[in-house]
Amino acid sequence: MIHGVNVQHTGDHDSAVLYIAAVPTTEANTRYMRQQVVNFKAGVPPEDFARNGTDETIFRGYKGEEGILNGQAGRKAAGLYL
Repeated sequence: MIHGVNVQHTGDHDSAVLYIAAVPTTEANTRYMRQQVVNFKAGVPPEDFARNGTDETIFRGYKGEEGILNGQAGRKAAGLYL
């Protein structure tokens, strides 16, 4: 899944990450997304940002699967069908 972070980050802690569910369906992307779904459901960062394995479920405003918008289309875009 494509993701990006703040262009300029001046804080003392990690920056927020935005995930954009718009990538070609390739073998490598599907493999990454399958692992990302496992990480997402566990509330941990994706493998390419898992510097400390922070439990994201403790973050204020964390919604997990409830935060996925647009019903089934949103769930599919987030890879939850894989």
